[in-house]
Amino acid sequence: MKSSTLFFLALLFNLAVLCLPTNLAGQISGTVFRDLNANGQKDNSSTFNEPFVANVTVTAYPVTGSVQTTTTDASGAYSFAGLVLPARIEFSLPNAAVYTAPFSPTSTTSVQFYSAPTTAANFGFQNPAHFSQPNPDLLTPKFLNGDPFAPGNDLANDPALFRFPNTAMGNAQSGGTPTTTLATQSQIGSTWGVAWDRKRNKVFLSAHYKRHAPLGPGETGGQIFYIDDPVGSPGTPALLMDLVADLGISVGTIETNATRQLSPTKGNASPDNNAFAAVGKVSLGDMDISDDGEFLYVVNLHDRKVYQINIAQAVGGTPNAVALPDFTDPNCANGIARPWGLGFWDGELYLGIVCSAESGGNTSDLNLIIQRFNFASSTWSTVLDVVPDWEKGDIIFGGAKYKWQGWRDDFNQYIDTGWPVHPQPVIGDIEFDAEGSMHLAVLDRLGFQTGHRNFRPFSTQLITGVTGGELLRTYKDPVTGMFTLENNAVAGPYVSGGTGNNSQTGQGGPNTLQGPGGGEFYADDHTTTNHSETTNGGLSIIKGSQRLSSVQMDPIDGQVDASGVVWFNTANGLETQEYQIFFNASTPSPDFSKQNGLGDLEFLSDPAPLEIGNRIWTDTDNDGIQDADEAGIDGIVVKLFKNGTQVGQTTTANGGQWYFNASNVTMNGAAGLEYDMDYIIRVESGDFPSGLNLTTANVGGPGQPDVRDSDAALVSGNAEIAYTTGGPGENDHTLDIGFAAAACPPVQCSGVSVTKN
Repeated sequence: MKSSTLFFLALLFNLAVLCLPTNLAGQISGTVFRDLNANGQKDNSSTFNEPFVANVTVTAYPVTGSVQTTTTDASGAYSFAGLVLPARIEFSLPNAAVYTAPFSPTSTTSVQFYSAPTTAANFGFQNPAHFSQPNPDLLTPKFLNGDPFAPGNDLANDPALFRFPNTAMGNAQSGGTPTTTLATQSQIGSTWGVAWDRKRNKVFLSAHYKRHAPLGPGETGGQIFYIDDPVGSPGTPALLMDLVADLGISVGTIETNATRQLSPTKGNASPDNNAFAAVGKVSLGDMDISDDGEFLYVVNLHDRKVYQINIAQAVGGTPNAVALPDFTDPNCANGIARPWGLGFWDGELYLGIVCSAESGGNTSDLNLIIQRFNFASSTWSTVLDVVPDWEKGDIIFGGAKYKWQGWRDDFNQYIDTGWPVHPQPVIGDIEFDAEGSMHLAVLDRLGFQTGHRNFRPFSTQLITGVTGGELLRTYKDPVTGMFTLENNAVAGPYVSGGTGNNSQTGQGGPNTLQGPGGGEFYADDHTTTNHSETTNGGLSIIKGSQRLSSVQMDPIDGQVDASGVVWFNTANGLETQEYQIFFNASTPSPDFSKQNGLGDLEFLSDPAPLEIGNRIWTDTDNDGIQDADEAGIDGIVVKLFKNGTQVGQTTTANGGQWYFNASNVTMNGAAGLEYDMDYIIRVESGDFPSGLNLTTANVGGPGQPDVRDSDAALVSGNAEIAYTTGGPGENDHTLDIGFAAAACPPVQCSGVSVTKN
């Protein structure tokens, strides 16, 4: 063979090698976590902790060799060994309620590219409904005794809805953090459920029927009210809709304030006899909002159904409510399944139900049940079902020892020494922590049946009901997803810090005969002087904070006949902060102190930040797919347009990545991305990479095709993506633009042509 021929063959080989990727064997590993504060990184401190996530599918697409798939373990970790690098790593979002976290160098997006081994291929995702700033304000309704519509009344302008900061402490009426009144008794009357629509900046409130407490305008018991801008400049409360008057949905037999003989003078006792048997069976219970902020859900205590309300339609003036399928019948013995509390976790609705034992049943006939509604299958399933037959803490120190009792409508069946006691369970609220474990406010129905130094039914004897509500914790196994109720003050790895020392009086904790299995996790659900069970309202959690806010009676030790909020540590069950909202010891009293005097509890958290974007790359093989060995292109200008006006601009960096968010959507009066807005994302023809053309768009493929293909079309010579944003925090990092790469120049040698494909 001639030397010239050998030379050309060697040149041919070297050029071919230069056109091919260099493949390395290596390992890729990392972790998956929930990014609760939307900063794109895993946070872990003494005051804020973001959990790792199990069972997330991770797939590796190496440049050569087989595709590999694994799932994260209980600690959120995964790894691939023996991959031929470079490789594309894809993370599958676990459900439709979550989105990729904002881009950061330590946790990029659901599609990542690696040409060398790494142990830091991490991924964060977020549920926008779980986002919060560190210290948002809270809202809670307040109940009052009397009729705000009676001629000459003196309570029309008294508070019916309070706002206060998460840092509130002390006595609001005497030197402590003051409250702000957002609604009065004549504007909304008695409400229980509170739902915060951070997307539309509105708060919604559901009417409630409580003995001695007034119904709001219309007095049907089926109203849903709303207030605009409750944090900034609160609007005047208004009626969103009335299930009874607008839609003909019955909420039971509801007597008017006048028929109930509620007094025009706050503090005067009132008969309200028939309400004693009706509470918990008529009007509305809890209300919650879907994770995506598009629907309200409210419990009708009369027909025992959950109704779905399209918020956009209702706010637009079209009342609507559609009942979900009936929850699964638990076949209660000697009683009826009574729903009340609601909660949301990752796009699924949870409903609290009790088997009431109201038909002559006893404690063994009671059940505390949580059912979950799956919207995709339109079915309910039971996730927790327990008989609350444990010993309770002393409702009144030195009084009778109690377990939970069956619902009763005859006051003569209660123990009455002037302080009637008969604890009847109601699951009033369901809250989830960052790990997905449930925390339950099990309220005492007696608190809705009695008042503070008010009449017993069909009598003028003054009584003060004392509730025995309970705060319960569950643990959700991160791998199986199963819920387990606390047992002897232990919930999974969490152990109560209470040291009650085998006593039903005072602090709970292990071996105190105050809860399931002989102990009580939330050990400080008590006062030091009178009561060992003090939960009597709603709950709220800032996820990641390890703090549970709970409405409690007598929240400050030494102060009786009061109500407020106590903050508990979700890891050890101990109190961390206390706040008294009201105190009134007059005879009779306009307030309800030990009788569920406050309602639901809701944080007014900010909307999660919104971000869109992803990657511009060289599509070497012109197949419209981001292959593992295809590089990103830096230095490309990307522009954002709304209604033909440019509102944002960025330049690709860090391997072709680009993003639009509040930091760069600031042109021509823009202040970040708007929700549900049509935009055009554009790379102008003059900014195309030199010598490259736009690749084929939306070619699809297996699995989750849109995360890896090109999305831009050629419009008037420019590369454009027409895109409509979602709601708060509904980030989209699947917006990619590929440019077709020129092939390596053909090398001619004795009639042979070699080109990289």
